Amino acid sequence: MVKNMKRAFALGLPLLLTLALLMGCEKGSSLGKNQPGLDIEVGIVKALAGGVEYIPLQNWIYSYNAATGVAADGFRLQPAEIPDDLPSLQLTEDFKIIVEGNGASDELRYSLYDEDFQRVYFQAEEFTMPTKPGEYILSMETAWGNESGYEGYQYLFKLKADGKPTPEELGFDAQIVRTNGYSEGSEYPIVTVVTSKAALRHYFEENKICYDFAPREAVYADATIGFADAIQRYNNAFFEKKRLVVVVLEEGSGSIRHLVKKVGGNGEITIERLLPEPSTDDMAQWHILIELDQALEPKGFRVVLEDAKAS
Repeated sequence: MVKNMKRAFALGLPLLLTLALLMGCEKGSSLGKNQPGLDIEVGIVKALAGGVEYIPLQNWIYSYNAATGVAADGFRLQPAEIPDDLPSLQLTEDFKIIVEGNGASDELRYSLYDEDFQRVYFQAEEFTMPTKPGEYILSMETAWGNESGYEGYQYLFKLKADGKPTPEELGFDAQIVRTNGYSEGSEYPIVTVVTSKAALRHYFEENKICYDFAPREAVYADATIGFADAIQRYNNAFFEKKRLVVVVLEEGSGSIRHLVKKVGGNGEITIERLLPEPSTDDMAQWHILIELDQALEPKGFRVVLEDAKAS
């Protein structure tokens, strides 16, 4: 029965979402209440900010009764139609969304709108802090259900952001440079923090015998710019405001590519390994240069590698 309910959920949800988007922008017919004929425990979605818990505006948007096969549609609240007394909170370093209850049939989806009701992102799988100061509207959606059916709800907050990076995820830029070579006894990944032009020069001189740091006049499909080319931008003016975190990786195939996904305020650097099929069997070493603000200084850094298929 559960398997059949999940199949119905998967087939019916896209249609229900489309209908709800087309049917207007008024409030749902039943805010925070189960629909008749459904034995569903609707959980709780709330936010934590500054050590205080906040309850959002909750809006019913659709339901499905597995016993009767009947689907019902409500209405999504659109940003321009949301009431002025929408629950409001200031984004803080400890901000997080809390979901309580065991009946969620789907993960939360996040949509963020700015104060002009322009979409920042829509139906994202993760919440991302806004990088610019201002007021925002956060709309979240999920469905709760069991064998008897499911119900979809929309949860809304007004967020006030100062635009500063939070410890949960730091802003960064990154360069990825292929630097083939050999360093006896090295255990990868290797992480080095560089805070000045002099320290960068020292790193270059100390490691150029182990890795290919030479500039490259031509860049081919299986290569990148040279390390010497990449570090030209890191002058004294750069290090007045920024620091470099240098990550060195070794791969068993030169076909593997990399993507820096995020840098956490706890110093955790998440790098995605993009694995092609098929791949070459040549060894490769890579230098990943991650640029961070000098003012943001975790106690230490560690690298987390995640594998993904190259598209």
